[in-house]
Amino acid sequence: LNQAEVIARKLSMPFHFRSAFAAERGRIGNAIFSRFPMRLVQAQALPRFSKFALLEPRGALWIEIELPGKKVQVLNTHLSIYSAEGLMQAQALLGDGWIKHPACAEPVILCGDFNALRQSKIGSLLEQALKNTRVDRNRRGFGASVPSYPPGPVDHIFVSPEIKVNATWVPKTDLEKIASDHLPVITEIEIAGPSPAVEPARDSGGIQEPVR
Repeated sequence: LNQAEVIARKLSMPFHFRSAFAAERGRIGNAIFSRFPMRLVQAQALPRFSKFALLEPRGALWIEIELPGKKVQVLNTHLSIYSAEGLMQAQALLGDGWIKHPACAEPVILCGDFNALRQSKIGSLLEQALKNTRVDRNRRGFGASVPSYPPGPVDHIFVSPEIKVNATWVPKTDLEKIASDHLPVITEIEIAGPSPAVEPARDSGGIQEPVR
């Protein structure tokens, strides 16, 4: 089955898929689904160590999603299992070709399997630029997303500072446990819309209600 197409059909959502490499029965990569209109900005491979040919190629997918009155940049990735290579790929994502690209204007969401814990070099580097939604005042976002060995929270959702994080959690029902070797990470966020242009004499209102 084309998993991306099946999921999109069940969700009644369009999607974008970026293939990273060919597997025995298909292709493996990253996908983004949205109920809001979206367009593909960029889908590229990430740098890799040529001397480690057995390591899987990695890539990233960048989509612009159009919310009412606001465009959001969403980047989805899957970094190397080799930490040194993953660090190089994280540095690339934070560089001029991705996060620092002029078109990557806030608000920004960067998510995926980073094969790295928060306290790792990769996690620390990314948290210097973006906010990790696992840092939740309710402390519900610290569950391990990989219940198999080695366990740990290696799947993350990073957001730019102005995005409000309401909650983050990792469901652990039997259904999630059989669906994948990783558990899903869910984050509820709020993105404020623009202030409407009004005449103060007629309307003293200011900020539009947040878009969920």
